Amino acid sequence: MRDQPLTIYAAKGVFSALVDFCHAERKRCVSDGCLLWVGHIRFCPVDPHMGTYNQGDHDPGGQAATAWLDDDADRLKAIAAQGGRTLWYNPNGALAPNPMPAHDGEIIKMDDLATIPAMLAKPTLRTCLAWMDAWVLPDNIRRHVELVARLAYGLGGMLRGQGQQVDPILAHRGGLLHDLDKLHTLDRSRRHGDTAAAFLWEQGHPDLAEIVRGHILGSVLEDQTDLRTWEARLVFFCDKLVEQDQIVPFDVRLSALKARYPGFRQIMDQAEPYVWALNDQICSILSISNHENLISILEEL
Repeated sequence: MRDQPLTIYAAKGVFSALVDFCHAERKRCVSDGCLLWVGHIRFCPVDPHMGTYNQGDHDPGGQAATAWLDDDADRLKAIAAQGGRTLWYNPNGALAPNPMPAHDGEIIKMDDLATIPAMLAKPTLRTCLAWMDAWVLPDNIRRHVELVARLAYGLGGMLRGQGQQVDPILAHRGGLLHDLDKLHTLDRSRRHGDTAAAFLWEQGHPDLAEIVRGHILGSVLEDQTDLRTWEARLVFFCDKLVEQDQIVPFDVRLSALKARYPGFRQIMDQAEPYVWALNDQICSILSISNHENLISILEEL
């Protein structure tokens, strides 16, 4: 039997843009007001000004294969808070106005529509926060991961604007979850990151598992770093710029880590050149002159 199509409820203005693109590209449209897209994704118009979105109003069957598309990030935040899957139509490539973006993906250009299933495959912000509760993350670690996530999202958006293949929302989710097993690995019987990575694999999120597993400094001595995704590189890098809940230059963060974990100083020394090389790569792509200026930009995010 044919799979149930993924239904996207799009704000009317966004839906009109979809229809125009569909006609321009000679894509298939149906006469009942729904637009069919590759992968059997169906787009239906809704009026966002007629009160709040309500899945039951438009999808009486309560199908799970439903998401909302809008160009208003704040409106999507309210839907996400109720458990809805959401996509931000963001043709200007702007950063979300909220430092904790709640949407699950961003449509920058209409060709991105084909990647919607992958965007919706990641856990929602609501799910990530529930996992943080379940793993009993204390407030100090929460502040740290939230800041790392914010920087990873911001840098991801900036790199995307320069043509790099990066999903800023995936980077954000990875940032939130990178220290998920921190309290569970303090006795060092298991390597930090591995326990949370195994959990994320079990939950069906291998991309996030790799981000979490690879965020510690020593991981770059084991992996083929040139094969790492941008999302993994960004969470790794931004974690090296946040000491507790403050943005700091990498040398300050490195000194603090060495003081906290003196038994790992040799590994940190060996990994240090990779961090500086990644810094130089990011600065080059973004036309930022030096590390100090990069830190200044990140402080404004």
